Amino acid sequence: MVRTMAHSPAVLGGYLQLSRGMKRAKLDRRTSELVSIALQVHQG
Repeated sequence: MVRTMAHSPAVLGGYLQLSRGMKRAKLDRRTSELVSIALQVHQG
């Protein structure tokens, strides 16, 4: 995923937006990590 972000400004921008959104969300750590993993699998 990091390699893809390094070569794609759009992917990097999307990841940063998601990261900011997850910090504002009221999700517990486990749920937040599961969302992150699911998105990585979907992108992979």
